[in-house]
Amino acid sequence: MSDLGHMTNGILDNALDLVEIWKTSPWRRDEFGRRELEDIEKAQKQLAGLQQYILIYMNRKRLKEIA
Repeated sequence: MSDLGHMTNGILDNALDLVEIWKTSPWRRDEFGRRELEDIEKAQKQLAGLQQYILIYMNRKRLKEIA
């Protein structure tokens, strides 16, 4: 697996861990505060932007192959 593969897998693992904690450990829910919510929102926005960049790149690459 490449470095990028490890990084994206790490993002997924962390997200799954956070969801698992929320679902299965209600006593830990007080640990989720404004800071954590802001971090999650920032990560979502950054990942959505990255997703769009990747899609644009892939579409341009496909168009070059067709032309």
